[in-house]
Amino acid sequence: MKDVIILGGTGFIGRALARRLKTQARSVSAVGSGAFDLTDAASTGAWFRKQVESGREISHVFHLAAVYKAGGWPAAHPGTQFQLNMALNLNALAAWKQFAPGARFTSVVSYCMYPDHDRPHPESELYGTEPESYLFAYAFTKKALLVGQRENVH
Repeated sequence: MKDVIILGGTGFIGRALARRLKTQARSVSAVGSGAFDLTDAASTGAWFRKQVESGREISHVFHLAAVYKAGGWPAAHPGTQFQLNMALNLNALAAWKQFAPGARFTSVVSYCMYPDHDRPHPESELYGTEPESYLFAYAFTKKALLVGQRENVH
């Protein structure tokens, strides 16, 4: 691995991934919302452009970033959660396509994309089923991310 970017790199999973990758990559940038606003296309593009112009050879982009809050917030604010997560997903995909088209793009999705039941979830349930109602908006942004990722594979 050459230079690795972890979007959402300051969260629980991002920090653990960064520790692991530091032994395998030339450099690891584990970035969170303090580095730039991933929900803003201009801010995201400017940050990625700066990385490329500084000579970084981005080989991997790990997208773990999400707007999510515990408790009742997702059910009370589905529109906000949908808009912000769609924006950050689309901006991450656009930056990958424009500034690191040869890099591998790995995203983290969520169990909530599957229907709510107590049985194991086969992959066939991912598309064509309604996700968990409590996290409906969030789940659809995760499904949309997978569609966008598949469309950008070279």
